[in-house]
Amino acid sequence: KASVGRRYRLEPTPAQHEVLRGFGHTRRYLYNAFVWAWLLAIDLGVRPDASRVVVDELRECFDWVRAFPSQGANEVVRDVERAFANWVDPALAKGHPVYEKRGARLRCRRHRALPGVVRNATFSYSPPSGWEVSFGVAAREVVAPPNEMPGVGVDFGVACSAFCSDESSPRLLPPTLTPGEEQRLLGLERRKARQLAYAKKLDYKCPKLGSLHVPVDPWGTSRTCPSCTVRDPANRPGCGRAFACVHCGHQAHADKVAAITIERRAAQLIAAGRAANSTGRRKPSHASGVGGSVKRVAPAGQHPPGRVESTVA
Repeated sequence: KASVGRRYRLEPTPAQHEVLRGFGHTRRYLYNAFVWAWLLAIDLGVRPDASRVVVDELRECFDWVRAFPSQGANEVVRDVERAFANWVDPALAKGHPVYEKRGARLRCRRHRALPGVVRNATFSYSPPSGWEVSFGVAAREVVAPPNEMPGVGVDFGVACSAFCSDESSPRLLPPTLTPGEEQRLLGLERRKARQLAYAKKLDYKCPKLGSLHVPVDPWGTSRTCPSCTVRDPANRPGCGRAFACVHCGHQAHADKVAAITIERRAAQLIAAGRAANSTGRRKPSHASGVGGSVKRVAPAGQHPPGRVESTVA
């Protein structure tokens, strides 16, 4: 399977641009037609028609469907079948298949080499960047030796993109979005799925950098004082980013306090020998850590899921 992605910018001629746009419209038509047919069959209680047979019938009727590459049509069929399979799978908890909207989804500037065998290619168009092609590449995973670097705790949040325990200021995403996109992104960042994605990003990068990835329980990390180690809800009043210990008076940014506590918890797990090598790409728990070879441990307690907490060694 494809394990690495590579994106390149395309520079099509005007004629090629029209052909690519036509392929995009045909692809969207086929996908929406198959989704509608499957939903209708489900409502009627009958088995959906074989989509590949429908493609052949449409090719006989319409020239613009006949001009669409057969590989692209087969990929549409697989996408529809996968969407409905995910919908009925309780383990995945995917939503209802929806219709695709019109929008983003030849000379190629190959500014970096492909590291393996190309498994798929996706062409997309957006007004700011123009045409792009994304390759899914099956590449051998490279695991670097331990880098022997000191550990660091990382707290991912909403107000601060990331706060490292060894830094005095947070890391923020550059303002590259429109006001409407920023408002929508703010809502998405508050969802658990967005934060789980950060922990999985970490799974991908750590082995390549020789770091150790240690998941930790995030419960109470932003309310635990790094100075006197007392956890008290009063240490962090309200929903702001200010932290003030009511026992020893220590004051700091709440996310930095959380990052320091995360690093200490990870160090305790490592010392106790509870960090075990990961043997596959599994869905991460609600808290995770980054570093050398990817490591995993079970959550320390059955606490409500919260932010993604990570540590890098």
